[in-house]
Amino acid sequence: MKNPTQNKNMVAKAHNKSGKNKTQTMSASRRLHSSNFLILLIIGVCFFLSGFSALIYQIAWLKNLSSIFGTSHIAVATVLAAYMAGLALGAGLAARFITTVKRPILLYGVLEGIIAITISLLNRLKIGGNLLLIKN
Repeated sequence: MKNPTQNKNMVAKAHNKSGKNKTQTMSASRRLHSSNFLILLIIGVCFFLSGFSALIYQIAWLKNLSSIFGTSHIAVATVLAAYMAGLALGAGLAARFITTVKRPILLYGVLEGIIAITISLLNRLKIGGNLLLIKN
């Protein structure tokens, strides 16, 4: 008859089908956890930078449009309301279509790229418009 310690060892070997011991499994789990944490940290930093740049764009548009609307409290409120309306519209569209998106982080990156290209083009158009105004 086998003693109870041998039975426990046999059961432990039978349950561990991968052939790895407990420390190897735990270190693989820690590596997976740390890589997931790093990915989430990078995504979080991207979200922070996105929000920060959006606020900078809001201030830039406020300064650019102050020549058209002036700098009264009504003009500032109008620009702020347009900014908030854009956020609300984007959130509403995202809530409606997010269930059909298979890779939301990729979609977010593509949308941020489109925003960056659009802002770059609009800034070039404004600079070109200013040059035309100066020549006339």
